Amino acid sequence: MTFTKNLFLLSLFALGISPVYAKHTKAKNAAKLVCDYKKAGNENEYELVFHMTLEKGWFVKADNDYDSVRMKLPKFTYEKSDKYSTIGETVSKGLIEPKKLRRVGIVNMYSYTVLYSQRVTAQPGAVIKGAYTYQVCNDKAAKRTRTENFSIKIKETPTAPADTQ
Repeated sequence: MTFTKNLFLLSLFALGISPVYAKHTKAKNAAKLVCDYKKAGNENEYELVFHMTLEKGWFVKADNDYDSVRMKLPKFTYEKSDKYSTIGETVSKGLIEPKKLRRVGIVNMYSYTVLYSQRVTAQPGAVIKGAYTYQVCNDKAAKRTRTENFSIKIKETPTAPADTQ
């Protein structure tokens, strides 16, 4: 059995296929979300910043132009509170790559990193809570939809002014 296993691994390396890569593509979560905020505009106005990093080879849907695609568009929801309110919609920026999907055609997908931002009016000390629902895919399959909760406390002294570009 050991000889057969070693022969199999040797043949993978000879073909240029690394067992580490094969394990890497089966990661439980191919996306990582980091949350932060910056001071923006008026006295109690802030920009929530959600930075998503996608593992190599994984993508997240960039727009809702293709209703026939079963893949979910990322969505942020915010708990209701008297201490804060959202201003407008959550917006996204990132590298958009057109990907060809079977039976659908070309679909715009984000790859590598995506920056989501949401403007809010909040009192200092407010805790903004919510959830982010998303689905990632690679060239072979889509993972189940995931929902991650987030909580961002607005401190008395914020970090730095938001980038206004």
